[in-house]
Amino acid sequence: MPSLSTSTITEEMKVVNCSFQTVIRFPHTTSARVTAVSTCIISALGLITGVSCNTLFLLAFARTREIRTFAGLFLVSLSCTDLLVGVVVEPLYITRQSLALSGIDDCGVWIAYLTMALFCTGASFLNLTLISCERYVANFSSLNYMRLITKSRVLSIIGGVWLAWVTLTCVRFAGIPIRIVYLICFAVIGSASCYAITGFFYFFTFREARRHHRRIVTEQQNFDPLAPSVARETKLAKTMAYIFGALLICHTPGMVILLIRTIKGDSPELLNNFYPWAEDLIFLNSSLNPMIYCWRNCEIRRAVFRVINSATSLICRKSVEYSVDVDKLERQVENPEK
Repeated sequence: MPSLSTSTITEEMKVVNCSFQTVIRFPHTTSARVTAVSTCIISALGLITGVSCNTLFLLAFARTREIRTFAGLFLVSLSCTDLLVGVVVEPLYITRQSLALSGIDDCGVWIAYLTMALFCTGASFLNLTLISCERYVANFSSLNYMRLITKSRVLSIIGGVWLAWVTLTCVRFAGIPIRIVYLICFAVIGSASCYAITGFFYFFTFREARRHHRRIVTEQQNFDPLAPSVARETKLAKTMAYIFGALLICHTPGMVILLIRTIKGDSPELLNNFYPWAEDLIFLNSSLNPMIYCWRNCEIRRAVFRVINSATSLICRKSVEYSVDVDKLERQVENPEK
């Protein structure tokens, strides 16, 4: 078996065997080149946006006690996955495409990219499933919520999901055929995890949210001490539904292409003309999620703006101090006797 740092090229010079992964070489057609360059530019812009937005959200969560809820912990887990996309996956994607355009086949970059992309995609789906379960309990079993959803239990579940998906992602290094790995991943994140479980939970959560909304509207003339809490839970359920919708829109094309690759195998046209756009759409989701948090939740929005204001004030203060130090140094140079 070849090492990850070397590649074995077949006689036809169209396929590169990188350890467990067989990669079709870049065809260097006009359409493939245009697609590679365009998606690299879009990925570079998405990298900046995704890293900035998710970093701001994580800093806001760390500095603001009001948003440190159990639902917020699940959002932090999802945001960490999105941050990994911007910090690791997108740079690897740009590097991979740049090397392919230059005619270089680097198996190390290929394997690192494919492994991290699979891990982050699956982690996003599984984190969203956890969020949907938490929202379901909050809306349908609110009296038992504090007993069922505890901090230690939430952290244990999040840690267990991350550990399980890391293990499943690394299974391909054990010599299991890549098609079987893709089938397992598709079964876990494509159907059972996200499309079935999450869709089921959000259907009933949305129905309960509408019932709460009608109740608030009907009883708005009478003071109801639970109305603010119900309204907050209803809005949070809708926010999670927006996140779910964005994830479906961004990930469905990639999942469809993955299913086609699993059933029919790879082809140069599919991998180089269509799949890069699906990958860029998946990357876009890592930027959309924190934007949805801020758009839908005023507490998160205020917390993020406080982080931005603090950072801006710090930069301005450092700039003023630097200017003062430069002025003092210039005066000392002009008047050394003083």
